[in-house]
Order: sequence, then C-alpha cells, then structure tokens
Amino acid sequence: MSFTLPPAVSKLLALAILLGLLAALYGVVVEPIVTTQRELEASIADGRYLLRQYRRAGTQRQELQAALDNIRGRGDATAASGYVEAPSEALAAAALQERLKAVIAKHDGQLRSTQDLSSLSENEFTRVGVRVQMIGDIEALSKIFHELESGRPYLFLDNIDLRPTGSRRSRNKTPDRAADAAVALMARYDVFGYMSLAPR
Repeated sequence: MSFTLPPAVSKLLALAILLGLLAALYGVVVEPIVTTQRELEASIADGRYLLRQYRRAGTQRQELQAALDNIRGRGDATAASGYVEAPSEALAAAALQERLKAVIAKHDGQLRSTQDLSSLSENEFTRVGVRVQMIGDIEALSKIFHELESGRPYLFLDNIDLRPTGSRRSRNKTPDRAADAAVALMARYDVFGYMSLAPR
C-alpha cells in the first residue's frame, strides 16, 4: 500500500528541504566568506588608521626634533654664562664673592662677612656656594635678592634669616627733605651656583 502526499504538501515539503539545503550551504560556504571579508575590511581600516597615526607621529617627531635642535643651539650659545665660570672651586667661590660685593654695594647694603661653603657634586655639575652676612633695609634686600636670582650666572638663595638690628638707616639723602629712615635688618643667607664641569 503506497502513501501519496497531496500535491500542496509535496510542494511545501520540497520547498522546506530546499530552504534547509540553502541554509546549510550558507552556513558552510557563504557565512565564513562574509565573516572573513568583514574581518579583512576591519583589519584594513585598522591598518589605515595606524598608518595615519604613524605618519602623523613621524611628522611631529621631525617638528619636535627641529625644535629641540633649536633649543640646544640657543642653549649652547648662552649656557656658559649661566654657570659660574672658573677653573676651580676656590676660584668659583671667589667669583661668587665678587658678584655679591658688587650687587650689595650697588643697592646700598653693608657686607659684613662671607664664608665659602663646601662644594657638592650633582651629576655632571659642581655646586659652589657662599654664606653671606650683611645689613640692609627691606627695600635694599629685596633689590639685592632679585638681582642675584634673576641675573647671570644663575644663582640661588637658601637659608635666609632676617633679624632687626635695632637701628634705622636713612634712605633719603636730599638735604631739603627730612630723612626717611627705614629699619635696618641683619640678613644671613646662602648663595650658590653651579660650575658646568666638575673640577679635575
């Protein structure tokens, strides 16, 4: 006894089998190709992005290198004047003392004493310093400190100790006006700078 499906059911069954085969074919053949293509496109996009970044970095590197060379060139021309230039630590300390005497006298301060500080090696530099004791009013001290720290050679102040002396100093020396007296201060501080090369 044979069983015959109605024509409509046969068509639906054939269509379902065909769709199943197409789905299997897509899953086995087409989908891996599409997935691989998408991965390749994403990889190409990433590669293009990285290429743009590398090109940009290369351009920036050239610009930065040019700027660095420019700074080094200017530094080579001016760096020497920023250091305490002397062939030995003793002569460097003497040069510091001469600088201090000139600046203090320029702003009407009174230098009482100076004392050389022990030199220190810091990397390829040698730090030389002087301990200072002087008298001046607050206006004179502010001018002295500013000139020492803003001029050349580059100098740095440390361990600043200010105390009133109990006396007053006249700043106004014009004969037709009353003297403008200011409190005199005893100032003790350290001044140090750097030699560009450690002495041999």
